[in-house]
Amino acid sequence: MLQERYEKYNLEMQPYHYYLAEYQKMDPRKIGRHLEIPFDENTGLFRVKFMEKNYTVSHPGLKIHCLDEADSQTVLCGDIHAKILLLRYYHETGQNVRDTAGNF
Repeated sequence: MLQERYEKYNLEMQPYHYYLAEYQKMDPRKIGRHLEIPFDENTGLFRVKFMEKNYTVSHPGLKIHCLDEADSQTVLCGDIHAKILLLRYYHETGQNVRDTAGNF
């Protein structure tokens, strides 16, 4: 009998990998304009505020760094669910950007 192999945290990792791949395909300038969040084209970083803390989020690599305290102490840097939430926010916005043909 063939048994499928699942990653230990499959419930979290499958959506994470899916949304990460979608995020990496998206144009960060369009996301930044639509969401009105700063994107620095020279560094490839978004500046976002999440749960009252300021972060930089790289595109396309999704490297997250907290500007207010140690990364190890923050939700967005350490919690997979928070990362999925952020990626879904960008993805859903990206869907809207594509649907309106970039008329912003």
